Amino acid sequence: MKNKFAALAATAGLALAATQAHATVFAGNWYLDELKTDDPGLVLAASAFSGSFNVNLAPSDGNPGNGNEEIAVVPLFALYTTESAINLDDVFVTGTAKLRFVFDLPDPNNGPTEVTGVTGGIPFTINKGYLDWNPGDLLDSNGKMTLNFGPLNDGVLSIYVNGGTFNGSNNQLSVSANFDWDHDATAVPEPATWALMIAGFGMAGAAMRRRRVFTV
Repeated sequence: MKNKFAALAATAGLALAATQAHATVFAGNWYLDELKTDDPGLVLAASAFSGSFNVNLAPSDGNPGNGNEEIAVVPLFALYTTESAINLDDVFVTGTAKLRFVFDLPDPNNGPTEVTGVTGGIPFTINKGYLDWNPGDLLDSNGKMTLNFGPLNDGVLSIYVNGGTFNGSNNQLSVSANFDWDHDATAVPEPATWALMIAGFGMAGAAMRRRRVFTV
């Protein structure tokens, strides 16, 4: 009886472990939904306004020599201004940049997720501008988004997008997204796994009751 119970418990454990498989593929499309492309204000241009991504993030194995397998860098677009000089309207009339990510995988997820930033000209420069995804912090121009995924919506992916400055078309700002996989989603056991687990618990209960009868 002990051997049968141990075998069934081990089988249930292996089946449960199989249901905890990591959903490692993050795939979908990104969109630059809004950008200041006309006067008044600093006129901007981007090398692309949409694109796709597909990254496979494996859980970290704890070996620093292998790098951090939980982070991937996704290039997005290059940003620059088409103006040859900074005027007063370029400084005082700011623009809006809105970036959106739509996820096909993993499924299910709570996407799309987006971040909104501010653009404008820098005074006393020839044609220099800025992109700030975090205007509330003078020291940090980067933006952050969060994607929740999985059957219980408890998987977390953090997306960091860089801001910065640019100077005409010769000194463009390369914007990219860092996908940082915080933790995987909790898997929901398959019906067969539940059956094995229930059977194992039932056998454990029966064995305990039998032991009580024999020891009375």
